[in-house]
Amino acid sequence: MSPDRRIPLAPRVIGELLIVVVGVLIAIWVDNWNAGRKEADQESDYLSGILFDLSSDSAALEYRMTTAARGLEVADRLMELRRDPESTAALDFSTPYVSRQSLSAWSMRSY
Repeated sequence: MSPDRRIPLAPRVIGELLIVVVGVLIAIWVDNWNAGRKEADQESDYLSGILFDLSSDSAALEYRMTTAARGLEVADRLMELRRDPESTAALDFSTPYVSRQSLSAWSMRSY
């Protein structure tokens, strides 16, 4: 190359510096984009885990509510029998092992 076609030192350094700065900015942008994508994936995983936990907790709560309702029903029947020991309305004698003398067997059967 002839000496008259050479680029002066200052503009060449500024050009190389500009290329390096643009490269670093692109690398930072790609890194931020990738971190955002990973955070979105992690958020999706957390939300699906929360949804699964809520559905299983709802099923467990429904089971416990059903069991509590049965317990309240038995307690109501027992209270009715306590008020009127001769009452047979609250007892179901359709099964052979339940009798008037077998109140504990009857209460256990309702669970």
